[in-house]
Amino acid sequence: MRRFWIVALVIIGVLCIGASGWYFIDRARQEQTVTQINDELRQLKENAGSEGETVFGVTAVRAAEGVHEMPAIAEELLEEDIPEETGTAPGPVPDEPVLPPEAGTDEAQEVPEGEPEPLTRAEIEARILPEYKTIYLRNGDFIGWLTIPGLEVDHPVVQTVWDNSYYLYRDFNGDDNKNGTLILEAGCDPFLPSQNLIIYGHKMSSGAMFGTLDKYEKLSWWREHPLVQFDTLIARRQYVVIGCLRAVQLANNGPGSFHYVTDFADDAELEDWLNRIRRARYYDPGVDFGTDDMYLTLSTCSYHEDNGRLLVIARALREDEKPEDFLPRE
Repeated sequence: MRRFWIVALVIIGVLCIGASGWYFIDRARQEQTVTQINDELRQLKENAGSEGETVFGVTAVRAAEGVHEMPAIAEELLEEDIPEETGTAPGPVPDEPVLPPEAGTDEAQEVPEGEPEPLTRAEIEARILPEYKTIYLRNGDFIGWLTIPGLEVDHPVVQTVWDNSYYLYRDFNGDDNKNGTLILEAGCDPFLPSQNLIIYGHKMSSGAMFGTLDKYEKLSWWREHPLVQFDTLIARRQYVVIGCLRAVQLANNGPGSFHYVTDFADDAELEDWLNRIRRARYYDPGVDFGTDDMYLTLSTCSYHEDNGRLLVIARALREDEKPEDFLPRE
């Protein structure tokens, strides 16, 4: 009997070790897959070249309730010389797109007085930055690109307005992957744009995705890396970080909570949100910000408490500011 239990324990141990080994091997494989995809997309971006200057103000259509389709520029782009390596399977594409109605049709919503006229899909696609055309062709959910110098964050961002969590555990190609993809909040309008754009990413123990975002908890790190760049399909925009903080579940209204807000009802609501940042952030980097600014919020998990979140919040550079104004002087 004793020999039986020894053999059983040995078998159980071997199975546990094997399962654990497979788990780590699979995680490493998935991370390598995401790295390869992002490297490929980055190469497409760099090969396309960069034209024009950073845009500080853009006008575009608000996201309609529904999903993105394979872009209308597909036929036009397919006539161009596209490198062979881009011929991979596109991400999931719905049969029937849900897009903003053409201006002048019965379905078109009335635009409140004083607000800019929404752009049609064709107008948006006509303005896509050259470095993002091929990537957009590959996956119509592609909405922009986030770069954070020093953190090795240089990744595509997707948006699915029908399901905020679709890419939570899927890579850019739509395949299962624990690393997921960087996601723009479904309620954000990346083109108009919303006054606060929110991007979610996993805090991976390997440091992938937003795994190193907590470096912004230290002022010394901010001094060397104060800038973040988030390009939408039609505009390049740089931001300066104004604060890093940890918060409890952001979706509730309890004491000490911090809110995910994309568009504010008025300046008073926005000022209240900004005051929460001032009170909760780890340090004051000496960058002024107010109700006339545009914001970018980067969000990932934090394990300091249940439903915790780590937030890095930045404001867009103003028209009279240059990146050099915030970079360390040699």
